[in-house]
Amino acid sequence: MPFVRPAAVLVAAVAASTAPRADELRFAERGFAVTPPAGWVATEGADPASGTGAVTAHPAGPDRSVALTVKVLPDSGLETEEAFRAALLASERDKPEHLSIEETTFRLAGEESAGIEVDTRSGGTVFRVRQAYALRDGEAFLVQAYAPRDRFAALAGEIDAWFSSFRWIEATGERAERRRLRRLAAGASAAFGWPGWAPSWEEAAARARRERKLVLAYARFQPGFDIADAMVTGPFSDPAIVDLVRHRFVPVRLRKEVRTPLHDRERYGLSGTSFGVSILLCRPDGEVVREGFAAERAAVWDLLVDALARAPEAVGEGAPADSMAPVERARRHVARGELDPALRALDGARGAEAARTWSRVRELQRRGRRALLWLFPLLASADHLDVRIDGARVLMRLGHGRHGIAGLKRFESLDHPRRAEALYLLGEAWRSLGAPGLAMSPWRTAIDEHPDSPWAARAAAAGTDPALALGGGDRQSWPEEELLESIRPSAPAPLPVARADDAARDAIAYLVRHQREDGSWPVPMEVRTRGESRHSSPFVVAVAAIAVRGLLPHRGEEAAADALDAAVRYLEAERDRRRADPPPTAYMDYQVWSLAYELLALSDALDAGLLDRDEGVAAMEELVADLATRRQANGGWSYYLSASVDGPRVAQSISFVTAAVTAALLRAREAGAAVDGELVSGALDALDAMRNDERTFEYFLHVDSKAAARATAAPGAAGRGPLCELVRLRGGRGDVAAVRAALDLWRTHQAPLAAEAGKALMHSGDHGQGCHYVLFDYAWIAAAIDALPEPERPTYRHDVVRRILETRTADGGFVDAPFLGRAYGAGMALCGLGRSDEGNESPGDQERGR
Repeated sequence: MPFVRPAAVLVAAVAASTAPRADELRFAERGFAVTPPAGWVATEGADPASGTGAVTAHPAGPDRSVALTVKVLPDSGLETEEAFRAALLASERDKPEHLSIEETTFRLAGEESAGIEVDTRSGGTVFRVRQAYALRDGEAFLVQAYAPRDRFAALAGEIDAWFSSFRWIEATGERAERRRLRRLAAGASAAFGWPGWAPSWEEAAARARRERKLVLAYARFQPGFDIADAMVTGPFSDPAIVDLVRHRFVPVRLRKEVRTPLHDRERYGLSGTSFGVSILLCRPDGEVVREGFAAERAAVWDLLVDALARAPEAVGEGAPADSMAPVERARRHVARGELDPALRALDGARGAEAARTWSRVRELQRRGRRALLWLFPLLASADHLDVRIDGARVLMRLGHGRHGIAGLKRFESLDHPRRAEALYLLGEAWRSLGAPGLAMSPWRTAIDEHPDSPWAARAAAAGTDPALALGGGDRQSWPEEELLESIRPSAPAPLPVARADDAARDAIAYLVRHQREDGSWPVPMEVRTRGESRHSSPFVVAVAAIAVRGLLPHRGEEAAADALDAAVRYLEAERDRRRADPPPTAYMDYQVWSLAYELLALSDALDAGLLDRDEGVAAMEELVADLATRRQANGGWSYYLSASVDGPRVAQSISFVTAAVTAALLRAREAGAAVDGELVSGALDALDAMRNDERTFEYFLHVDSKAAARATAAPGAAGRGPLCELVRLRGGRGDVAAVRAALDLWRTHQAPLAAEAGKALMHSGDHGQGCHYVLFDYAWIAAAIDALPEPERPTYRHDVVRRILETRTADGGFVDAPFLGRAYGAGMALCGLGRSDEGNESPGDQERGR
């Protein structure tokens, strides 16, 4: 089924009153109604490609090549008709599957609306697609019709009636209220004085040159997902960060379809498929000084300050004058991110304002106890209520939310200029203690009684954050230093292939040095959740399992053996925790990925004699049973489940996820666990269905499809091919020739995948290659090489070892996706490097002494 991606939208339509037909479908919570043609069958549910959607109508019968749809595209980020039109056309114009694209007009919601008609090829059939968008209350509505081109004209009456029947109705219910709060939340950063987004890169760069600032380029590419903008409602609404940005940066929002210097490969390499969230801090010519991804205030503050240290020419505006009073001068330094000069300015200053400024500086330095010491003497002063709010905030930063509640509760019945702030903090204190229900009361009071306060906007953001239902939200306590350290970059330090042994030793040392007491490793992605959620991140569990696999060949070394034992104990304890308190599943189920690697690690550890056989087999079979419950109806697995926390499930499998899980099942069976044969054969069937005529593997296989959509060009699929073919070989479906062909294809297209390493944005390659695949693919490529006859291995092995060593960092870690971290990279690198005596050097390298 073709689907024109809603990365761009057009047309705001005006409500029209029409008399509804008896068979009209009304969606009160969405605020629209539409009438299907007589005799057609309408269903509610997700679009299988995007996860979005409200209703789809098909002719009666099994044919699904004709459909009329209305899809709701949440949080479009585009506010005007002009932005919709420009974004849509730029997004659709260059798609290779489109044979033609025509701008036209349709009758929609009682008004003439611009739109497009596209002829596009999908699965060997040419389809005609008609679509238009309507924008309302921050949500975009896609009204679409598609059919085989040779049948489209015969369906013109039904298609025209579908478009003309679409109308607005009064939005009611929970979703309508949620939209109101979302609109309030979206204005949070502006309410705190955010300097405003430059209208274009050119304007941002010109201002940055003129004002001697850096450009803060914000990329938020999450089309189709109903996910709160945690950066805007979190760090970008923090008063200290807002001040710093106003004085030293020019912010601009990036659009994939609007070319900037960051689209150039030598600068960064954005593409039409870039996905994720990133802050790119750039010089006016587009040179990236620093990149960050973590929507957490301490991490963003560190990012901004570090970028300024790397770009000393970006002095910005508002430098304090020597003639200023000490406290005023110190506050100006704080607003500019200059904390040490602020302390020097305060040296010798006395009085309550000086003490509160001292406390603020220490708070920004994350020295909470010192910050409190400056506040305690002021509790008897005239402004003691202000001091109580400041003190409660610092207590929450220190992770003592319960102690902060007592000082904040009095503001529930107290008239005070900072009441809204106190109510917001009170709600956050309750949330951080795992009581979101108690949090909603002060937030609702702040919203209802102080709607014009910026803290009401923050309360609206907190109360509508989908993460709230999962125990998450805008973190109030400071992250552990080890987590912040895992986010900070380490300089690239690649080594030649001849020094693969040195790199492996460095990776082992990195893992030993950074292992936590509980046996796990820091993972940057947990920066917003660790300590404020009772569940461990599945990424932390996966990294521990990957580290086990990487360390096992080196267990003869004492340090590696100790780290290995601690990691195995951590995985055992984590299974006990999951059994007692199963973690919730939202729109992404990364447990699938985590469970697969845990199963691989247990299988290897059992064969290495690190586990009691009966206990090890029982643990593996428990993991197999868990994976079986997460299988899709077509036999495969996916970590993408839905476009929103409470949205409809999207029934599809992903090729490389399915392959990784199947590899784990086959390995567990080999190690002695009972694995249902149908579980494996169904997974292999799904992989076979995703294998196309060019013998590459498509990304998705939708449950209602007998074959995968033929959408991925060979360069984008080359990295996952060796894993998929290796699993088919191990499962009795493939052969060595197919593995060899997949390795050859990777060698042909290896450079664009390698170029993605180190980026925070995913899928930025020209064919969708992503940073998060790099070391994953390399480790499995190394495993696939072992399936070849031994004489053939050296050349392939040399290439993959060279690519692995390109991702090495100066501290001995490895990195492909910064949000996964260098411990993940070190574990994956060890899995891929293997033994140094198996073809790591080519004859040419030996002659050159590389």
